[in-house]
Amino acid sequence: NLTINKNIITNYTQTGIIFSGCANSTVNYNRVICLEGNGRRGIINDATNQNAIVNYNFVRNTIGWDSGIYGIVAHNSQVIGDTIIYRCDYFYDGYAVYANNSTIKENYIEATSYNYSDPGSSSYSSSIKSNGSISSRSTIDSNIVVVNNYANGIRASYADITNNTIKNYSNGWALITNGNCTINNNIIKDISNGVYATSSPSNILTNNRISVSNT
Repeated sequence: NLTINKNIITNYTQTGIIFSGCANSTVNYNRVICLEGNGRRGIINDATNQNAIVNYNFVRNTIGWDSGIYGIVAHNSQVIGDTIIYRCDYFYDGYAVYANNSTIKENYIEATSYNYSDPGSSSYSSSIKSNGSISSRSTIDSNIVVVNNYANGIRASYADITNNTIKNYSNGWALITNGNCTINNNIIKDISNGVYATSSPSNILTNNRISVSNT
């Protein structure tokens, strides 16, 4: 396990911090800022069952025409209180936060994309992506997600999605569910499209406030 705390990393062009395979690590209070227009990945652990704590970091990742762009990746982990500024001109297979079977809570995300993709596609990008399981559901709670242009909000399965705010002027989707999600007490406003649940089973939507221009 590693402790990576209170570092300032700037002007990277590929990856800011990578700790893949180092289970039970703590990555807190870091500032990770790419060279403008060239950052691919911010804080990354793409292994499973990592039990990482990735809290209170600032990540700024911007790039032009590319795919596979990530802000924070940490599975079976805790991602709490982070700020992620994410811009990808070609927003394909990329996420500000990608954390399966995890707790994603009280983060602030600004996501900008200039490319629209089909929400039914498996490579469809979003600001937050988290797939849980029957035995290990994800928790996505009290995040603020500000989306711009064609950026999208949350994509999840087997997740409890509560008390999030997804807002701003985007032609994307606020929520994409792949099934078995509880979606409760979220605020969705100003974005073009609300909840995409086509062919996804066993979702429960209650007490959400949704104000969108299309769906």
